[in-house]
Amino acid sequence: MDDSTEEEKKMIKDKQVVQKTIEMKDADILKIAKQGASKYRGTLDKLSKN
Repeated sequence: MDDSTEEEKKMIKDKQVVQKTIEMKDADILKIAKQGASKYRGTLDKLSKN
């Protein structure tokens, strides 16, 4: 029983680390998206006109 509880604790910890990593990546993606949004909009406008 002790082994399974330790394993569960490790899994929970791993999930928390993964969640934090995902949140960091999301924040970075949002920053990049905001910076690039105007460039992409211009490109999309050109493509949609053709």
